[in-house]
Amino acid sequence: MEQVNIISAKIKNFASFKDESEALFLAESKYHSISNKDWNLISHNSLDDDDKILPVTAIYGANASGKSNFLEAISSIKNLMGRGEKADNHNIKTNPFTLDKKSQEKNTLIELEFIIDNTRYLFVVEYNSTEIVFEKLSSLNKDNNENSYYNRKAENGSPTLEFDTDLLLDNEFKKKGINGEILLIPKRSDVLALESMSSADLLIAKKIYNFIKELKILVDFKNETMLEKIKNNNKIKSQVLSFLKSADTGIVDIKIKKGSELGIDLLKLPKNMPTELKERIIKDISEDFFVKFIHSGEDFSGAVPKESDGTDAYFNILLSILPAFIDGGIFIVDELERSLHPMLIKQVVDLFHNKKINKAGAQLIFTTHNTSLLNQDILRRDEILFAEKDFDGTSRIYPLSELNGIRASEDLEKNYIKGKYGAVPFLGNIKDLEKLFKEV
Repeated sequence: MEQVNIISAKIKNFASFKDESEALFLAESKYHSISNKDWNLISHNSLDDDDKILPVTAIYGANASGKSNFLEAISSIKNLMGRGEKADNHNIKTNPFTLDKKSQEKNTLIELEFIIDNTRYLFVVEYNSTEIVFEKLSSLNKDNNENSYYNRKAENGSPTLEFDTDLLLDNEFKKKGINGEILLIPKRSDVLALESMSSADLLIAKKIYNFIKELKILVDFKNETMLEKIKNNNKIKSQVLSFLKSADTGIVDIKIKKGSELGIDLLKLPKNMPTELKERIIKDISEDFFVKFIHSGEDFSGAVPKESDGTDAYFNILLSILPAFIDGGIFIVDELERSLHPMLIKQVVDLFHNKKINKAGAQLIFTTHNTSLLNQDILRRDEILFAEKDFDGTSRIYPLSELNGIRASEDLEKNYIKGKYGAVPFLGNIKDLEKLFKEV
Protein backbone atom coordinates (compact mmCIF):
# COMPACT_ATOMS: atom_id res chain seq x y z
CA MET A 1 0.00 0.00 0.00
CA GLU A 2 1.30 3.47 -0.90
CA GLN A 3 2.01 5.81 2.00
CA VAL A 4 0.16 9.08 1.44
CA ASN A 5 0.07 12.37 3.34
CA ILE A 6 -1.11 15.94 2.73
CA ILE A 7 1.43 18.71 3.32
CA SER A 8 -0.74 21.73 2.58
CA ALA A 9 -3.99 22.91 1.00
CA LYS A 10 -4.57 26.35 -0.50
CA ILE A 11 -7.92 27.66 -1.75
CA LYS A 12 -9.32 30.86 -3.23
CA ASN A 13 -12.85 31.90 -4.16
CA PHE A 14 -14.48 28.77 -2.79
CA ALA A 15 -17.67 29.04 -0.72
CA SER A 16 -17.01 31.52 2.11
CA PHE A 17 -13.29 31.79 1.27
CA LYS A 18 -13.10 34.81 -1.01
CA ASP A 19 -9.37 35.44 -0.64
CA GLU A 20 -6.49 32.98 -0.73
CA SER A 21 -6.28 30.88 2.43
CA GLU A 22 -3.84 28.08 3.25
CA ALA A 23 -3.62 25.30 5.82
CA LEU A 24 -0.19 23.83 6.46
CA PHE A 25 0.06 20.34 7.95
CA LEU A 26 3.80 20.46 8.70
CA ALA A 27 5.10 20.45 12.27
CA GLU A 28 6.93 23.52 13.52
CA SER A 29 10.24 22.50 15.10
CA LYS A 30 9.95 25.10 17.88
CA TYR A 31 7.21 23.01 19.51
CA HIS A 32 9.10 19.70 19.53
CA SER A 33 10.49 20.21 23.04
CA ILE A 34 7.49 21.85 24.75
CA SER A 35 6.09 18.51 25.91
CA ASN A 36 7.80 15.24 26.81
CA LYS A 37 5.18 13.47 24.70
CA ASP A 38 6.24 11.60 21.55
CA TRP A 39 3.86 13.09 18.97
CA ASN A 40 4.61 10.48 16.28
CA LEU A 41 5.52 13.10 13.67
CA ILE A 42 5.68 11.66 10.15
CA SER A 43 9.01 11.65 8.28
CA HIS A 44 9.57 11.30 4.54
CA ASN A 45 12.76 11.07 2.51
CA SER A 46 11.40 13.73 0.15
CA LEU A 47 11.20 16.28 2.98
CA ASP A 48 14.03 18.19 4.61
CA ASP A 49 15.29 16.44 7.75
CA ASP A 50 13.71 19.14 9.94
CA ASP A 51 10.32 18.88 8.23
CA LYS A 52 7.77 16.44 9.64
CA ILE A 53 4.08 16.01 8.88
CA LEU A 54 1.56 16.31 11.70
CA PRO A 55 -0.47 13.13 12.27
CA VAL A 56 -3.42 15.19 13.57
CA THR A 57 -4.93 18.55 12.65
CA ALA A 58 -8.01 19.93 14.44
CA ILE A 59 -9.97 22.86 13.00
CA TYR A 60 -12.04 24.98 15.40
CA GLY A 61 -14.47 27.79 14.75
CA ALA A 62 -18.01 29.01 15.26
CA ASN A 63 -20.95 27.57 13.34
CA ALA A 64 -20.84 28.71 9.69
CA SER A 65 -17.29 30.01 10.17
CA GLY A 66 -15.97 28.09 7.15
CA LYS A 67 -14.54 24.98 8.84
CA SER A 68 -16.60 22.58 6.75
CA ASN A 69 -16.12 24.69 3.62
CA PHE A 70 -12.37 24.32 3.88
CA LEU A 71 -12.61 20.53 4.11
CA GLU A 72 -15.07 20.50 1.23
CA ALA A 73 -12.61 22.50 -0.88
CA ILE A 74 -9.88 19.89 -0.32
CA SER A 75 -12.12 17.13 -1.63
CA SER A 76 -13.86 19.27 -4.29
CA ILE A 77 -11.36 18.42 -7.03
CA LYS A 78 -13.29 15.16 -7.32
CA ASN A 79 -16.13 17.21 -8.82
CA LEU A 80 -13.88 17.80 -11.82
CA MET A 81 -13.27 14.08 -12.24
CA GLY A 82 -15.28 11.40 -13.93
CA ARG A 83 -16.47 13.84 -16.57
CA GLY A 84 -14.59 12.26 -19.47
CA GLU A 85 -14.68 13.27 -23.09
CA LYS A 86 -18.08 11.64 -23.65
CA ALA A 87 -19.95 13.34 -20.79
CA ASP A 88 -23.04 15.23 -22.00
CA ASN A 89 -22.86 17.94 -19.34
CA HIS A 90 -20.15 20.49 -20.14
CA ASN A 91 -20.87 22.63 -17.08
CA ILE A 92 -18.49 22.36 -14.13
CA LYS A 93 -19.93 22.32 -10.62
CA THR A 94 -18.60 25.42 -8.88
CA ASN A 95 -19.09 27.07 -5.50
CA PRO A 96 -17.59 30.58 -5.65
CA PHE A 97 -17.93 33.24 -2.97
CA THR A 98 -21.54 34.40 -3.34
CA LEU A 99 -21.63 37.68 -1.38
CA ASP A 100 -19.68 39.53 -4.06
CA LYS A 101 -20.84 39.66 -7.70
CA LYS A 102 -17.28 40.04 -8.97
CA SER A 103 -16.20 36.85 -7.17
CA GLN A 104 -19.03 34.91 -8.82
CA GLU A 105 -17.46 35.73 -12.16
CA LYS A 106 -13.91 34.85 -11.06
CA ASN A 107 -12.09 31.51 -11.10
CA THR A 108 -11.77 29.13 -8.17
CA LEU A 109 -8.26 28.02 -7.21
CA ILE A 110 -7.39 24.76 -5.43
CA GLU A 111 -3.78 23.83 -4.70
CA LEU A 112 -2.70 20.62 -2.95
CA GLU A 113 0.80 19.59 -1.91
CA PHE A 114 1.07 15.95 -0.91
CA ILE A 115 3.33 12.91 -0.73
CA ILE A 116 2.83 9.52 -2.33
CA ASP A 117 5.50 6.91 -1.61
CA ASN A 118 8.17 9.44 -0.66
CA THR A 119 7.65 11.59 -3.76
CA ARG A 120 6.40 15.11 -3.09
CA TYR A 121 3.82 16.46 -5.55
CA LEU A 122 2.09 19.77 -6.20
CA PHE A 123 -1.24 19.79 -8.05
CA VAL A 124 -2.86 23.10 -8.96
CA VAL A 125 -6.16 23.67 -10.74
CA GLU A 126 -8.00 26.90 -11.54
CA TYR A 127 -11.48 26.70 -13.02
CA ASN A 128 -14.89 28.27 -13.51
CA SER A 129 -18.29 26.92 -14.52
CA THR A 130 -17.34 26.43 -18.18
CA GLU A 131 -13.65 25.54 -18.36
CA ILE A 132 -10.47 24.56 -16.58
CA VAL A 133 -8.37 27.68 -16.99
CA PHE A 134 -5.10 26.34 -15.59
CA GLU A 135 -3.78 22.99 -14.37
CA LYS A 136 -0.33 21.92 -13.26
CA LEU A 137 1.37 18.84 -11.83
CA SER A 138 4.91 19.07 -10.44
CA SER A 139 7.27 17.26 -8.11
CA LEU A 140 9.38 19.07 -5.53
CA ASN A 141 12.72 18.16 -3.98
CA LYS A 142 14.05 18.89 -0.49
CA ASP A 143 15.18 22.35 -1.60
CA ASN A 144 11.67 23.14 -2.89
CA ASN A 145 12.90 23.15 -6.48
CA GLU A 146 10.01 22.34 -8.79
CA ASN A 147 10.08 19.91 -11.71
CA SER A 148 7.00 20.33 -13.88
CA TYR A 149 5.35 17.23 -15.34
CA TYR A 150 2.89 19.32 -17.31
CA ASN A 151 1.22 22.72 -17.57
CA ARG A 152 -2.23 23.05 -19.05
CA LYS A 153 -3.81 26.35 -20.08
CA ALA A 154 -6.96 27.42 -21.88
CA GLU A 155 -6.57 29.50 -25.01
CA ASN A 156 -9.60 30.62 -27.01
CA GLY A 157 -11.74 27.92 -25.43
CA SER A 158 -9.32 25.09 -26.29
CA PRO A 159 -6.87 23.44 -23.88
CA THR A 160 -3.14 23.56 -24.61
CA LEU A 161 -0.65 21.28 -22.90
CA GLU A 162 3.07 21.58 -22.31
CA PHE A 163 4.79 18.57 -20.76
CA ASP A 164 8.22 17.15 -20.05
CA THR A 165 8.44 13.94 -22.09
CA ASP A 166 11.27 12.45 -20.03
CA LEU A 167 9.69 13.28 -16.68
CA LEU A 168 6.06 12.50 -17.45
CA LEU A 169 6.13 9.52 -19.79
CA ASP A 170 7.02 6.04 -18.55
CA ASN A 171 8.94 3.68 -20.85
CA GLU A 172 5.85 1.77 -21.95
CA PHE A 173 4.08 4.97 -22.90
CA LYS A 174 7.08 6.30 -24.84
CA LYS A 175 6.76 3.31 -27.17
CA LYS A 176 3.40 4.69 -28.33
CA GLY A 177 5.16 7.71 -29.80
CA ILE A 178 3.29 10.76 -31.02
CA ASN A 179 0.00 8.86 -31.25
CA GLY A 180 0.17 8.22 -27.52
CA GLU A 181 1.07 11.82 -26.73
CA ILE A 182 -2.03 13.05 -28.56
CA LEU A 183 -4.17 11.04 -26.13
CA LEU A 184 -2.83 13.12 -23.25
CA ILE A 185 -4.37 16.37 -24.47
CA PRO A 186 -8.01 16.81 -23.41
CA LYS A 187 -10.31 17.55 -26.33
CA ARG A 188 -12.64 19.61 -24.15
CA SER A 189 -11.86 22.61 -21.99
CA ASP A 190 -13.96 21.29 -19.08
CA VAL A 191 -12.01 18.01 -18.71
CA LEU A 192 -8.88 17.66 -16.58
CA ALA A 193 -5.66 16.83 -18.39
CA LEU A 194 -5.00 14.52 -15.43
CA GLU A 195 -8.13 12.57 -16.33
CA SER A 196 -7.16 12.29 -20.01
CA MET A 197 -3.72 11.05 -19.00
CA SER A 198 -5.12 8.57 -16.50
CA SER A 199 -7.57 7.25 -19.11
CA ALA A 200 -4.61 6.80 -21.46
CA ASP A 201 -2.97 4.55 -18.81
CA LEU A 202 -0.12 6.91 -18.01
CA LEU A 203 1.22 5.52 -14.72
CA ILE A 204 2.11 8.75 -12.93
CA ALA A 205 -1.25 10.30 -13.86
CA LYS A 206 -3.18 7.25 -12.65
CA LYS A 207 -1.35 7.40 -9.32
CA ILE A 208 -2.21 11.08 -8.76
CA TYR A 209 -5.74 10.68 -10.12
CA ASN A 210 -6.48 7.79 -7.74
CA PHE A 211 -5.03 9.70 -4.79
CA ILE A 212 -7.24 12.74 -5.39
CA LYS A 213 -10.26 10.55 -6.10
CA GLU A 214 -9.90 8.99 -2.64
CA LEU A 215 -9.81 12.37 -0.86
CA LYS A 216 -13.26 12.55 0.65
CA ILE A 217 -14.94 13.84 3.76
CA LEU A 218 -15.90 10.83 5.83
CA VAL A 219 -19.48 10.66 7.02
CA ASP A 220 -20.32 6.94 7.01
CA PHE A 221 -17.46 5.04 8.64
CA LYS A 222 -18.97 1.60 8.11
CA ASN A 223 -16.37 -0.67 6.53
CA GLU A 224 -17.82 -3.91 5.13
CA THR A 225 -14.36 -5.31 4.35
CA MET A 226 -13.26 -4.93 7.97
CA LEU A 227 -16.50 -6.50 9.23
CA GLU A 228 -15.76 -9.58 7.14
CA LYS A 229 -12.19 -9.68 8.47
CA ILE A 230 -13.39 -9.45 12.07
CA LYS A 231 -15.84 -12.26 11.38
CA ASN A 232 -13.17 -14.55 9.89
CA ASN A 233 -9.95 -13.49 11.63
CA ASN A 234 -9.66 -13.90 15.41
CA LYS A 235 -6.49 -11.79 15.61
CA ILE A 236 -8.18 -8.76 14.05
CA LYS A 237 -11.26 -9.37 16.17
CA SER A 238 -9.08 -9.37 19.33
CA GLN A 239 -7.49 -6.07 18.31
CA VAL A 240 -10.88 -4.39 17.83
CA LEU A 241 -12.15 -5.83 21.11
CA SER A 242 -9.11 -4.48 22.93
CA PHE A 243 -9.87 -0.97 21.69
CA LEU A 244 -13.54 -1.27 22.65
CA LYS A 245 -12.66 -2.55 26.12
CA SER A 246 -10.15 0.26 26.64
CA ALA A 247 -12.96 2.72 25.88
CA ASP A 248 -14.95 1.32 28.84
CA THR A 249 -17.85 0.18 26.68
CA GLY A 250 -18.49 -2.95 28.77
CA ILE A 251 -18.27 -5.08 25.62
CA VAL A 252 -16.70 -8.53 26.03
CA ASP A 253 -17.28 -9.97 22.56
CA ILE A 254 -18.44 -9.14 19.03
CA LYS A 255 -20.69 -11.41 17.01
CA ILE A 256 -20.99 -10.76 13.29
CA LYS A 257 -23.34 -12.59 10.97
CA LYS A 258 -24.38 -12.15 7.38
CA GLY A 259 -28.04 -11.59 6.67
CA SER A 260 -28.16 -15.00 4.99
CA GLU A 261 -27.35 -16.58 8.39
CA LEU A 262 -30.23 -14.88 10.20
CA GLY A 263 -33.01 -16.92 8.62
CA ILE A 264 -34.90 -14.00 7.07
CA ASP A 265 -37.48 -15.32 4.59
CA LEU A 266 -40.16 -14.04 2.23
CA LEU A 267 -42.97 -14.95 4.64
CA LYS A 268 -41.87 -12.28 7.14
CA LEU A 269 -42.40 -9.49 4.64
CA PRO A 270 -45.85 -7.89 4.01
CA LYS A 271 -48.18 -10.19 2.06
CA ASN A 272 -49.18 -7.47 -0.40
CA MET A 273 -45.57 -6.71 -1.33
CA PRO A 274 -44.71 -7.82 -4.91
CA THR A 275 -42.70 -11.06 -4.95
CA GLU A 276 -39.97 -9.50 -7.11
CA LEU A 277 -39.45 -6.72 -4.55
CA LYS A 278 -39.42 -9.25 -1.69
CA GLU A 279 -36.74 -11.30 -3.42
CA ARG A 280 -34.63 -8.20 -4.06
CA ILE A 281 -34.88 -7.14 -0.39
CA ILE A 282 -33.94 -10.62 0.82
CA LYS A 283 -30.98 -10.69 -1.56
CA ASP A 284 -29.73 -7.29 -0.34
CA ILE A 285 -30.16 -8.22 3.32
CA SER A 286 -28.44 -11.56 2.83
CA GLU A 287 -25.24 -9.77 1.75
CA ASP A 288 -25.26 -7.28 4.64
CA PHE A 289 -23.33 -7.78 7.86
CA PHE A 290 -25.12 -7.54 11.20
CA VAL A 291 -23.18 -6.74 14.35
CA LYS A 292 -24.05 -7.59 17.97
CA PHE A 293 -21.91 -6.35 20.84
CA ILE A 294 -21.94 -8.93 23.61
CA HIS A 295 -22.00 -7.81 27.21
CA SER A 296 -21.43 -10.23 30.08
CA GLY A 297 -24.09 -12.97 30.21
CA GLU A 298 -25.55 -12.28 26.75
CA ASP A 299 -25.69 -14.41 23.62
CA PHE A 300 -26.47 -13.78 19.96
CA SER A 301 -29.89 -15.21 19.17
CA GLY A 302 -30.36 -13.70 15.74
CA ALA A 303 -32.09 -10.40 16.45
CA VAL A 304 -29.89 -7.33 16.19
CA PRO A 305 -30.52 -5.05 19.20
CA LYS A 306 -29.82 -1.33 19.14
CA GLU A 307 -26.49 -0.35 20.71
CA SER A 308 -25.88 3.21 21.89
CA ASP A 309 -25.12 5.73 19.15
CA GLY A 310 -21.76 6.45 20.79
CA THR A 311 -20.67 2.79 20.79
CA ASP A 312 -21.83 2.35 17.19
CA ALA A 313 -19.97 5.50 16.14
CA TYR A 314 -16.76 4.50 17.91
CA PHE A 315 -16.90 0.96 16.50
CA ASN A 316 -17.42 2.23 12.96
CA ILE A 317 -14.56 4.73 13.31
CA LEU A 318 -12.31 1.87 14.45
CA LEU A 319 -13.31 -0.15 11.38
CA SER A 320 -12.04 2.67 9.16
CA ILE A 321 -8.88 3.76 10.96
CA LEU A 322 -7.36 0.44 12.07
CA PRO A 323 -6.40 -0.67 8.52
CA ALA A 324 -4.78 2.74 7.97
CA PHE A 325 -2.51 2.22 10.98
CA ILE A 326 -1.02 -0.68 9.01
CA ASP A 327 -1.25 0.61 5.42
CA GLY A 328 -1.46 4.41 5.84
CA GLY A 329 -4.20 6.80 4.77
CA ILE A 330 -5.73 10.25 5.16
CA PHE A 331 -8.94 10.76 7.13
CA ILE A 332 -10.85 14.01 6.62
CA VAL A 333 -13.75 14.15 9.07
CA ASP A 334 -16.33 16.89 9.53
CA GLU A 335 -17.45 17.09 13.17
CA LEU A 336 -15.55 14.15 14.63
CA GLU A 337 -17.53 14.43 17.87
CA ARG A 338 -20.80 13.36 16.23
CA SER A 339 -22.31 10.82 18.69
CA LEU A 340 -18.93 10.38 20.44
CA HIS A 341 -18.19 11.10 24.09
CA PRO A 342 -15.34 13.64 24.52
CA MET A 343 -13.10 10.95 26.07
CA LEU A 344 -13.57 8.72 23.02
CA ILE A 345 -12.61 11.60 20.72
CA LYS A 346 -9.46 12.08 22.79
CA GLN A 347 -8.69 8.38 22.43
CA VAL A 348 -9.07 8.54 18.63
CA VAL A 349 -6.62 11.47 18.58
CA ASP A 350 -4.24 9.57 20.88
CA LEU A 351 -4.28 6.57 18.52
CA PHE A 352 -2.93 8.70 15.67
CA HIS A 353 -0.25 10.12 17.99
CA ASN A 354 0.86 6.64 19.11
CA LYS A 355 3.93 5.44 17.22
CA LYS A 356 3.39 1.80 18.22
CA ILE A 357 -0.17 1.84 16.84
CA ASN A 358 -0.05 4.31 13.94
CA LYS A 359 2.99 2.66 12.35
CA ALA A 360 2.22 3.71 8.77
CA GLY A 361 1.87 7.46 9.37
CA ALA A 362 -1.90 7.75 8.89
CA GLN A 363 -3.16 11.33 9.04
CA LEU A 364 -6.33 12.72 10.68
CA ILE A 365 -7.75 16.13 9.72
CA PHE A 366 -11.04 17.06 11.38
CA THR A 367 -13.35 19.87 12.43
CA THR A 368 -14.72 20.00 15.94
CA HIS A 369 -16.40 22.09 18.62
CA ASN A 370 -14.97 19.89 21.38
CA THR A 371 -12.90 22.32 23.44
CA SER A 372 -11.66 19.60 25.82
CA LEU A 373 -9.02 18.73 23.20
CA LEU A 374 -7.54 22.22 23.55
CA ASN A 375 -4.86 21.00 25.89
CA GLN A 376 -1.14 21.13 25.07
CA ASP A 377 -0.78 17.52 26.27
CA ILE A 378 -3.43 16.38 23.76
CA LEU A 379 -2.75 18.61 20.73
CA ARG A 380 0.36 20.53 19.76
CA ARG A 381 -0.14 24.22 19.07
CA ASP A 382 0.66 23.69 15.38
CA GLU A 383 -2.03 20.97 15.21
CA ILE A 384 -4.74 23.52 16.04
CA LEU A 385 -6.26 25.64 13.26
CA PHE A 386 -9.02 28.22 13.54
CA ALA A 387 -11.61 29.19 10.93
CA GLU A 388 -13.13 32.62 11.38
CA LYS A 389 -15.72 34.53 9.38
CA ASP A 390 -15.44 38.31 9.27
CA PHE A 391 -18.42 40.69 9.33
CA ASP A 392 -18.36 40.86 5.51
CA GLY A 393 -18.97 37.09 5.30
CA THR A 394 -15.44 36.10 4.22
CA SER A 395 -13.68 33.23 5.97
CA ARG A 396 -10.02 32.79 6.76
CA ILE A 397 -8.07 29.96 8.33
CA TYR A 398 -5.08 30.42 10.60
CA PRO A 399 -3.01 28.32 13.05
CA LEU A 400 -2.84 28.88 16.79
CA SER A 401 0.95 28.95 16.36
CA GLU A 402 0.58 32.20 14.38
CA LEU A 403 -0.57 34.04 17.50
CA ASN A 404 2.01 35.65 19.77
CA GLY A 405 2.35 35.52 23.54
CA ILE A 406 1.03 32.00 24.16
CA ARG A 407 2.81 30.30 27.06
CA ALA A 408 3.65 26.60 27.29
CA SER A 409 1.51 26.38 30.44
CA GLU A 410 -1.43 28.34 29.01
CA ASP A 411 -4.96 27.00 29.43
CA LEU A 412 -5.93 26.86 25.76
CA GLU A 413 -9.52 25.74 26.34
CA LYS A 414 -10.27 28.51 28.83
CA ASN A 415 -8.73 31.24 26.69
CA TYR A 416 -10.38 30.00 23.48
CA ILE A 417 -13.81 30.16 25.13
CA LYS A 418 -12.96 33.68 26.33
CA GLY A 419 -12.28 34.64 22.71
CA LYS A 420 -8.55 35.26 23.05
CA TYR A 421 -7.74 33.38 19.82
CA GLY A 422 -10.78 34.48 17.81
CA ALA A 423 -12.90 31.98 15.85
CA VAL A 424 -15.81 32.14 18.32
CA PRO A 425 -19.41 33.22 17.63
CA PHE A 426 -20.35 36.91 17.57
CA LEU A 427 -23.02 36.79 20.28
CA GLY A 428 -25.48 39.58 20.94
CA ASN A 429 -26.14 40.97 24.40
CA ILE A 430 -28.74 38.86 26.21
CA LYS A 431 -30.19 42.08 27.71
CA ASP A 432 -31.20 43.10 24.20
CA LEU A 433 -33.02 39.78 23.80
CA GLU A 434 -34.83 40.38 27.11
CA LYS A 435 -36.16 43.68 25.73
CA LEU A 436 -37.59 41.86 22.71
CA PHE A 437 -39.52 39.47 24.94
CA LYS A 438 -40.89 42.35 27.01
CA GLU A 439 -42.48 43.71 23.85
CA VAL A 440 -44.17 40.39 23.00
